[in-house]
Amino acid sequence: MLEGSVTFYEADDPTCTPKVVYAGERYVDTGMGHYGRNETGSLAKDVRVILAPVGQPFRGELTAPSPYCGF
Repeated sequence: MLEGSVTFYEADDPTCTPKVVYAGERYVDTGMGHYGRNETGSLAKDVRVILAPVGQPFRGELTAPSPYCGF
């Protein structure tokens, strides 16, 4: 995160446990997908680095709303 904070939720976490990431921190998901939300109403800026296997899909779309979190 460059500025502000974002709250992340793992897509496969039935407890919907939030992980808040603040400016200067980083987030790495479990590989099963995640939801990222700016829950503060303030500006949040980040830089994303995505690694994907050669010849595989770059990303997958998750169902919305989250099956566990209700948003």
